[in-house]
Amino acid sequence: MEYNQFLKEFKSFGNPYKILGIDFENDTITEKIIKKQYNKLSLIHHPDRGGQKEIFHQIKKASELLLKHDDFKNHLDSYLKNIKQRQKEFENLEDKRKDILDDLVAQEDLWEKKQKQEEKKKMEELIKQQKYREELDKEYQEYKQRKEQMGKKEEKAEENKNKEFAKLAQIKIKWGPNQMYTENLLKIIFQSYGKINQIMVIQEKNTAVIEYSQIPSAEKAVKAYKKEDEDGKQNENNTIQGDDLEVKYVVKKKERKKLLEKLQNVNESSKNNQNQKNSDPFDLSSESLNKIQSTINKQSQHFQKTMTQREKDKQEYLKNLQKTQI
Repeated sequence: MEYNQFLKEFKSFGNPYKILGIDFENDTITEKIIKKQYNKLSLIHHPDRGGQKEIFHQIKKASELLLKHDDFKNHLDSYLKNIKQRQKEFENLEDKRKDILDDLVAQEDLWEKKQKQEEKKKMEELIKQQKYREELDKEYQEYKQRKEQMGKKEEKAEENKNKEFAKLAQIKIKWGPNQMYTENLLKIIFQSYGKINQIMVIQEKNTAVIEYSQIPSAEKAVKAYKKEDEDGKQNENNTIQGDDLEVKYVVKKKERKKLLEKLQNVNESSKNNQNQKNSDPFDLSSESLNKIQSTINKQSQHFQKTMTQREKDKQEYLKNLQKTQI
């Protein structure tokens, strides 16, 4: 009988030793043991003695497979011995696994003891740091609130200043009745003196107002189109485009002088305020302040997660240790 045929028969019928109630050991079961067990069971299950016919036929077939089919019995004995061997190897493996687990438990106890000692020191330090951070955060929030309030005031003051002094950067252009200057043409001519914020053209009056973003730009434009210099001499600059234009400041001379003096005082005051800011230990850039706040937040989150992370690290450590040893 081929081994494949044996397996097919074994799967369909079952284990003859088990059917006969024989415990298979590593040693070969003798013919005497098989006959003795068959005779015992046949007396119990024989149909003539009130036994069940199906059970009796199973007992009879089992004894025939073991007594009359040597190939089947040899395959069966080899198959069962292999199973026994694998079971023994598995038991040995389980013993080894148990030793490894015992070692893991011992190492876990040592690790946990060490972790508790380290954690105690860490927690004490974290509590001190947390208290310091809370104080620092409180001071920072108070400072930030003051800074925001001051910033709003400064923005408002800057806005008012810009409105008040914007006319210092404005010039008035005038041309003859037979001439024609558009907004685009004026922009081409006067943008060489600086960045232009806006141009307002009044064609019916042959005039336009140009507002520069910087006061010096307006001063350059007026100086370029001035007919006479400060000494009363004729301006020799005859090559500029649109030299037939009359260019002057929007603000009259006396008012302009007062505004320039006022602007200078405002700038000096702003400079002094900036120096005071620089001496403030909390006066940092927005980027630096955000970094401080971010650090405080991260440290606070770390403080809250420490105990949870500790348990997670422990489980990960044991898992990796077990993989390594197995």
